[in-house]
Amino acid sequence: MLVIFTAIMVSIDGFIGGLCYGIGGKVIRIRQLSLISAVVTVISATMMAFGHLLNSYITDNLSRYLSIVLLLILGILALKTQPNQKEQLSPAAGNILIFAFAVAADAAGAALLFALNGYGIVAVPSAFGVAHFILIGAGNRVSGLKMVLGFAKKVKFLPAVMFFGVVLVKVFWG
Repeated sequence: MLVIFTAIMVSIDGFIGGLCYGIGGKVIRIRQLSLISAVVTVISATMMAFGHLLNSYITDNLSRYLSIVLLLILGILALKTQPNQKEQLSPAAGNILIFAFAVAADAAGAALLFALNGYGIVAVPSAFGVAHFILIGAGNRVSGLKMVLGFAKKVKFLPAVMFFGVVLVKVFWG
């Protein structure tokens, strides 16, 4: 359940990016969504492999504190990047591959976190890739609805709040 929750959490920026592309009149096709999903999955799997390698050299207690620090960093980065999300991910910003790497960044950090906590290398990156595919596509498809645009502006800090929530859970319930 934590993997699914985190997959949704790290895909919210993709949802907002999909909205921005849609607002700009650009439709993200299934082929492009597949490319984005593949980039997210490969980068997440690479970070998990690195995390598992790193995990064999550090203690469980250090791993726990390192994961808390990573979550705090991800939360802070989510706070810093969300207000300018529209400008960063506008259709004028260029090609879909740049967008894919941009939305894969927090997925990579979260994948490292899961690896440090002993999660498997297949399920987590797959969940992250599928969540990005679904949420970016959904954001792009519903971008024309005024109700959705108002909601997107209100949730710009949601990823950061969710990261900080997971930090609290990790600190108090380990």
